[in-house]
Amino acid sequence: MKDQFITVEIKTIVSLVALCAIVVCLSPADTQASGLVDQDYLDSIVDEEPNPLPRYMTPAEELLMQQQMAAKALETPLPLAAA
Repeated sequence: MKDQFITVEIKTIVSLVALCAIVVCLSPADTQASGLVDQDYLDSIVDEEPNPLPRYMTPAEELLMQQQMAAKALETPLPLAAA
């Protein structure tokens, strides 16, 4: 009975190692093949905006900034006046 258990365990380990080897070998090839984009399509993309980020904050970002500044103002202690 113990010999059968060891045999099944060895077969399981060998199967897992083989599966891992297959996954490791096929993964880079699959990733490279799916990541390729046709060069003609890439050439058709026109970059009209050199800096795509806006120069201003959205209203939600401004509100968040004001809230953060107010919270920091409450955290900092006031300077003590000289007597």
